This record gives sequence, C-alpha cells and structure tokens, in this order.
Amino acid sequence: MLLLRFNRIATAVLFCVIIISAQVPDTLNYQTEEVSVFGKKLYAGESLIKFQSDRYTDLLSQAGIYTMTKGIFFAQDIYMGGFKRSDVQVTIEGERYHNACPMRMDAPISRVNPLEIASVEVNPSGDDCCTGLGGNIDFARTDTKDSLFIRANLLGTTGALQVGDAAVTADYSNVQVKARYAYGLPYENAEGKTFKDLYGYKTNQEYYFYETGARAEIGDWETGITYTYTDKLSFPYLQMDEINSTVYSGFVSYKNHKFYTNFTEHLMDNSLRINPMFMRTFAKSLTLGLVGDNYEVFYRYRDATNYLS
Repeated sequence: MLLLRFNRIATAVLFCVIIISAQVPDTLNYQTEEVSVFGKKLYAGESLIKFQSDRYTDLLSQAGIYTMTKGIFFAQDIYMGGFKRSDVQVTIEGERYHNACPMRMDAPISRVNPLEIASVEVNPSGDDCCTGLGGNIDFARTDTKDSLFIRANLLGTTGALQVGDAAVTADYSNVQVKARYAYGLPYENAEGKTFKDLYGYKTNQEYYFYETGARAEIGDWETGITYTYTDKLSFPYLQMDEINSTVYSGFVSYKNHKFYTNFTEHLMDNSLRINPMFMRTFAKSLTLGLVGDNYEVFYRYRDATNYLS
C-alpha cells in the first residue's frame, strides 16, 4: 500500500516537471542598442610612404591590405582579408577598371597615379555598390585648383633594383593636366643574377610606362580623360610577357552621378625569351558604367584571341 502511494506521488511530480519544462521557450531574444561601425579614410598626405615595388604598400597595409609582387615594378596585385585578384575591386571614385589579360598582367592597382590621388577608402563588404566578393578599395582624386598649382614627383633606385619614375600635375582655373613617365630593369638577386640568368630571357629587358591626361571642373560638372601605355613587362613565373598595354579612359559627372568608360588593348607573347613557343594573345576589354551614391550599373566586354605560328 505504501509502495503504490509512492508511485502515484512520483508520477505526479514527473508530470509537473514535464509541463513546466514545456513552457520554457527554446529560443531567447535579446534586443540591444544599435551599433554603428565606421571605417577610417587613409590620406596619402598624412603617411610616410616608402618607395617599394608599389608605393602604396605601406599606406594600404595600415588597413590590412597587401600587394603581391609578380616580378617587376608594374606587376602588382592585391590581397585583402583572405581575398585576392578580382575578388577585391579596385576603383577610382567608383570607376571600375577591369583587366583585359586573362592572367591579370594589367592589374588595376599597378596603374594608379600617386599625384592624382588624395585618399584611399577601404570597404570590406561584398554587397555594396562597386564592391567584389572581398570588398572594395576606392581611390579618391584630388580637387582641381582655381589658381596655378603644380605638383611633381621624382623617384628612383639604383643597384639591384633600377627604377625611375617622374610625374607632374598642373592646375589652373579648375583644370588639371598630368603626365608621367617611368622605366626600369628587372631586379637582380643576392648573387647578382638577372632575369636573363635565372629565367631564360634574351636580355634583362627594360620596361616603360607613359601616362597623360586632363580633368576639368565647372560648377557641379566634372569631366576627365586619361591615356596610359606600358611596354615590355617581364613575368618570369608565366610562359608569356606583356609586350604592351594601352588604356583609354574617360568620365563625365554631374553632382554625385557619373558616366564612365575605359577601354584596354593588351598584347602578350614570349618573344622576349630565348626559346619562344611562338604563341601570342591579343586581348581587349571595354567597361561602360553609371554610378552614384546608392546605385551602380556597368557593362563589361572582354575578348582574347590566341595566335599560334
């Protein structure tokens, strides 16, 4: 009799526990105050930038962005937060510059004119305007000046790495003109061996870079054009080299709305090597875009043709 009563009591207690536990929700919601995260612009004029393979290396590294060296001065690409290459879009005030080369010999980070740039803004998000899967690095141009204002830049190295780079911009009446010329030789290693000794080149090939352009601001309107040309860039880790690349670009903007275009012609082969394979690739890339504060529309066309002889 006592045993039966104990079983009834135990059953009642267990039933109560089941009911109480069923009433406890399995998900708890906590509402907190809104948190805003703001990025910091990096201003070129406020940082000491050492002259390395890419002069933005030190500046960009402050935001966790690194450049990947691919052989010579104008052969750099980008790495940020585990993403690289085209996953990280490099833009100039929202203008996308797509590479024509299938192997990204003409990566856009290498073509930025330091005298034309005022600041660099980094956006790690992949779902905003002008971004790629790994985010965006956007360069902002300097404002044009109403009075006569001249900026010049002359840099060079000698020894194992021989590079010369001269650039100038001149402003007057809110019109800016620019010019740049750079040249160099592929580096020598610690044993004094050149690309000719190490990678089968006919010679330690000299390379060149030219740039010219103009920009004007009239009230809320702004327009600009740029022409760049590179010649004989060595890529020892590939079987081909950049023989030449030509880029034509331009834009027209009104307030915060901009239409832009850029067109690239790129030629690569292995004629610089001792034992060429007689293969040549000619690539073209066209970008048309509309961009504003909260929208972006762009069209890209690319074509690459291989020739064997």
